[in-house]
Amino acid sequence: MKQQIVIPSGANQLSEGPCCSTGKYYAYASTLSVYVYRSEDMQLERIINYPENTIICIAGSEREEKDLAVFSSDSVIRVWNMDTGNRVYSVEAKGQRVERMKWDVDDPNKIFCTTSLCTFTALIKEGLFQQLPVGDKLPKGSTMICLEQSTFQSNLIAIGYDCGEKHGAVIFLHDTATKKTSKQQLTSPIVSMSWDPCSSDFILILLKSGALLLYDITNGREVSAFTKQPAGSTMCAFFIGKTCPGSFVTCSARGDVLKLWNVAQTTFMKSLKVGIGSDLKSVLFVSSQTSYPKEARLLISFKNGSVALYSPTKESLLWYTAGGHTETVFGCQFKYSDPNVLATSSYDQTIRIWDVGSQPEPSCTTVLPKLSSTIYSLSWSIDGKYIACGTANGEVAIFDSDKSLLHCKVEAHSEPCYCVEWNLSDARLIASAGQDKKCVVLTLDGDILQVIQHTAACYGVAWDPFNSYRLATSSEDMLFYLWTFVEPNTKNPFSSHIDELVPSGSFKVKKVNQFKGHKAKVFSVVWNNKIKDMVATGSDDGTVRIWNLANSNGGEISGMRSSSGVLSGHSSRVRGLLWHKNAPWLLLSSSWDATVRLWDTVSMTCIQVMNCHHSDVYGISMHPERPFVVATTSRDTTVRIWNLVGNSFDSLQHLPLQMWLRLLCNKSGSSEQKDVDSIARSFDMKLIEDKISKMGKDATLASLDLLLNYWWPSSRVNHLYEAAKVIMCSRSQSKTKSAINEVADSHLNNLVKHVESQSSQVLDILVHYQNSHMMHSKVAHKLLQVEAQYLETFKKDRFMGVGMGKAKKEVYTKEAAKLYLRAGNVQRYCEIMCDLDEWDKALAVAPMVGQAYWKDLMKRKARLCKSTHRENEGDAFKNSSATVKDSEPYLIAGQEINALISIYQGLKDDDAAFLIASVASEGGYSPDKEEGEDGAVANQGSPESSDVLFQPLRRKSLAPLTKPPGGNLTANPPGSPGVLGTAKSHSQTLNPINMSFRNTMYSIQASRGKKFRMDSDPISAACCRLSVNDIHGAINTLLLGCEFELAVILSYYMLDRDDPTTLCAFRMQALKLEALGRYDLCISLMEAFGYNETKELDLHNFRRQIAAKNQSIMNGDEKSSQASKSVATSDGTVGEMRVLLYEKKYEECASKFLKHVEDVLRQPCWSMEDIDPVWVYANCISCDHMDVNLKKKFLCFLFLLASMKFMWRSLDSLCLCAYGAAVELLELPHISLPREVEISVRLQVLAFLAQSKNTRVKSQARQALKALPTNDLPEGLKDAVSQTVAEYATGEYVSNPGNQGHEVIPTGSTLPSIEKKQKSLFKSVVRSSESIKLEDELSAISYGEAIAWLSVCSFSPLATGAMLKLA
Repeated sequence: MKQQIVIPSGANQLSEGPCCSTGKYYAYASTLSVYVYRSEDMQLERIINYPENTIICIAGSEREEKDLAVFSSDSVIRVWNMDTGNRVYSVEAKGQRVERMKWDVDDPNKIFCTTSLCTFTALIKEGLFQQLPVGDKLPKGSTMICLEQSTFQSNLIAIGYDCGEKHGAVIFLHDTATKKTSKQQLTSPIVSMSWDPCSSDFILILLKSGALLLYDITNGREVSAFTKQPAGSTMCAFFIGKTCPGSFVTCSARGDVLKLWNVAQTTFMKSLKVGIGSDLKSVLFVSSQTSYPKEARLLISFKNGSVALYSPTKESLLWYTAGGHTETVFGCQFKYSDPNVLATSSYDQTIRIWDVGSQPEPSCTTVLPKLSSTIYSLSWSIDGKYIACGTANGEVAIFDSDKSLLHCKVEAHSEPCYCVEWNLSDARLIASAGQDKKCVVLTLDGDILQVIQHTAACYGVAWDPFNSYRLATSSEDMLFYLWTFVEPNTKNPFSSHIDELVPSGSFKVKKVNQFKGHKAKVFSVVWNNKIKDMVATGSDDGTVRIWNLANSNGGEISGMRSSSGVLSGHSSRVRGLLWHKNAPWLLLSSSWDATVRLWDTVSMTCIQVMNCHHSDVYGISMHPERPFVVATTSRDTTVRIWNLVGNSFDSLQHLPLQMWLRLLCNKSGSSEQKDVDSIARSFDMKLIEDKISKMGKDATLASLDLLLNYWWPSSRVNHLYEAAKVIMCSRSQSKTKSAINEVADSHLNNLVKHVESQSSQVLDILVHYQNSHMMHSKVAHKLLQVEAQYLETFKKDRFMGVGMGKAKKEVYTKEAAKLYLRAGNVQRYCEIMCDLDEWDKALAVAPMVGQAYWKDLMKRKARLCKSTHRENEGDAFKNSSATVKDSEPYLIAGQEINALISIYQGLKDDDAAFLIASVASEGGYSPDKEEGEDGAVANQGSPESSDVLFQPLRRKSLAPLTKPPGGNLTANPPGSPGVLGTAKSHSQTLNPINMSFRNTMYSIQASRGKKFRMDSDPISAACCRLSVNDIHGAINTLLLGCEFELAVILSYYMLDRDDPTTLCAFRMQALKLEALGRYDLCISLMEAFGYNETKELDLHNFRRQIAAKNQSIMNGDEKSSQASKSVATSDGTVGEMRVLLYEKKYEECASKFLKHVEDVLRQPCWSMEDIDPVWVYANCISCDHMDVNLKKKFLCFLFLLASMKFMWRSLDSLCLCAYGAAVELLELPHISLPREVEISVRLQVLAFLAQSKNTRVKSQARQALKALPTNDLPEGLKDAVSQTVAEYATGEYVSNPGNQGHEVIPTGSTLPSIEKKQKSLFKSVVRSSESIKLEDELSAISYGEAIAWLSVCSFSPLATGAMLKLA
């Protein structure tokens, strides 16, 4: 089970300082957690949780970039190491409530702390908390507003007080070196202050009256007064350091607009709209000498809980997190009608609705009206229109989710209501459970139908999915109860419709039975939705019990029943329970021990333990259309999305492949259908089978889409499918065009949905492009045009007015113009720019359309200039990246496309670089449009014309994008396998310029893919590869990331069966299945790929028999022995080794292998092909009871040859490990090789490792090369050694083109977890839950590394002779 997505909480609205930065990290606080992000790539690094105390404020040290201080409601300052996540210091605040903290800029041991009136210093190493002698003799009611330390002269601190309207404000200037304090009086209360970073004299002051002053704090005089600010202005701040001397920003509590100023002029220079669509709460300048040394950024929190990182120099939003819950998240449930919609409830009294399928991360689409108390649980109606919830004051509230309105509210309980559940058959029937000892049945309109009284508090309620008028409840009396509706005056089960229930007294509720077994209160109860009369209950005793109710018709059962099974493992109270929607034997449970457990209720064992949450886990949910995706909620304020089929090798790993093979058998009518079905263990595939059966004959693409979304979360797989779809349709031009249109329309629909739901936010449009690097390059050109058309015409009627409506329309229109230009529609860009009065940009690119058109524009411009004179405002950032977007038209018109791409790459804006390169590669910027005799351009139609916006690409077909290892892209390289071998004739027409752009596209995507790989996101990395038609690279990336099932499925659909990449994917998957003991599934896989008549099947059957023999399962009868001997006669050494393995004569078998290898190595010319026939059998030898000397010699030869195999697979770290073990064994006196053979093999391996991109591997290899002995070697070999050593003597050597340095990546999630990281034996940092401990109990390797190792060698990399086992 792999953690896929973390939805963080919103920023603490009660904190004055919820955000901070250290340079290396930036962080923000919710009420119970601190979220820490890396400045380098803006990725979530860790979560620091405070489950028992509320966080008040936080501060980061700029001197010690790893240190974070957190003050909480228990009056303690705790200092955390953000590198390790450990707490290092604690300081008692002596009962003071610290409202703000600021770390001393020079002393990493000192923190300035302010309360509402006083200032303190906390010495963290000494644990001292001391008051500064500042702030005495102030008027009554004075309040401290801010504390600022000068970065120019760090011994000076300024402390501002609000003394009320009558007394104005007081600023104290305190010198920490001399202990002297001076005092300045102002006429109006102070709002904000900021030191000039280039001076110790000047400080910027914002007053409550709106006055904005540059003040000489040393001499107590006003230097300059700026334009008065409107009411509600909350902050002023100078740019950090010397990035923009004299520049500062101000902001208001109303809106999300910043104003940019410079001390050289009294009016602001420009307004900067952040684009979040919420009022600002706090703004903080942050900087990093390593990540962005020449740029100052703003870390902003908003009143809706959002946090954003904004660049005022680039005028762009760099990162943001949507406002989430700010307190404990209790309940969660997927909408029945949409697997992408998730609702959550929280202690913060709100219900939020999330789109978990949005890009790039889940987004909060709706916040329902806030209630007056905590919301403990929620439930969707079966039709998906309503949400019911239970609150801490006993109310049951029902919301209309479509209208985001409160439908009704019922006082159903006098004490907290802990559970609400909607009837699964009728959307008008609801049940709730409360602490007032009642279970209440009510209708959609709030009418209470029945109150079921209990003897103790009632905590859980659940409707029977097989009987709409039977329900179960759980209680504090350690029992759970079964109830049924019965007809009036009879004991017969009720069978009428709900319409007959509404009249008072028309039915009764009868207790059928009560069930005993738990030793503490029973909190939750759930019915199995696939197996009739199967119930699970969770209790405060830490156990989950499974109950099999014998009577299914609801009749009375005499006596008290006991459970049929107990699931033990949780160390604290069990809260959430969930039966798997399609695998009825699987059950998930969540607990206060911060874990989620997956149980096999047949064997009564725990399959997996997920302990990535930092505190109590409450809610858990799954959708039947995506049964391998699970959502959980916790007291750590996060919502997490999991993939049940992660990278751990457990009993769930084979399910996706198993179900896929089952579908193939069903579709093809294979005679093996029965056998495959028997593997499924009653896994319900009816939903997906029904959908595929309705697709018709040509349903390959649609079925692939269904499969990918069925097993993997849609947030990444959608892009993978879209790229695969375009490539798979490339065999036909008509299909290609249709596929491109369909994918583009899909993205357009998403854009429409997001923009129309929040039409005032430009952010939704901008965020849409953050995953553009995952689009296929063919789609990019099309998508730019359709999105441009939509933005230009978006809500035209709504924005026809003036004022704010006009401003919004201009923003959308300008964005549309930029997209038209990127898409190559130059004339439409010019017309829009003219309408927006930006003639210079229009004139700059008009010659691309034609000379006649350019002259016409010049005349129109001249006429306009006679009546209008435009004023150009100065730009304070002339040399900053903010001018790049303005310069883009000039660069495009001047055909400086490469320069533009390079600029965007330098700014790390790879999305823009990729889009421009994509359009350029299709000739989108070529000024070769056909003109008439007079130079006029043919009419392109109106902007609304679909002929313009949906015209086909200028080139009729696209050459495949492939890149040889280490080389440049070539047009139709020889031997292109699979679908890449298309468009042969067109490839000859590609000019070198377009080929250069394609090389650029490939480089961009390769870089992006590598980053995703190292972030443990191989699916996104594969999307990057597929976007440029690199099918082989995409599948290879999935294999390196241990996504074998996905790699095999894509290989099946996109490559030929005899393609080397397909064969590699198949072998890796088969190896994994054999490690899991699923030999039967291996046979089905071979049949699906057509490998059942090849040597693969023979080798698989042999390994299967050896495994069965080792487990004492196989019967060794006389016939099989004779058969194996006959094979020995015909196959020589191979046959003899097979016989010895069957008879478990491992020492003799090892001797045969050694003799064969020695004979081969003594030949004057040998190759690995001479050893390969015996290699697979050598890896089946058991070393358990072998002679020690023989075992070491056997392992020495094996590991030396394995190092060469790893070398040819470009697995640097694994090659080094195998080589090191072999060299260590070669030093033993009884092990020897012919000297020439030993040196030649070592020379080859070390020469390869010396080219590694891994610095550690390269350094060790070059040192070993220099140490190679050359005495008594033949002259030819001696010269080869000397030449190689000289070649690698310097660090300037460039590796050979064939060496790609494929490093196996960690397969565990890189998202925050409470688990500790371990250092891998090979190099990589891995998660403990995603690693394999070796036999010494100290070393560990990741699952990805283990699979890569097993693909060559079956023995442990520690060279002890033990077999490496995955399961």
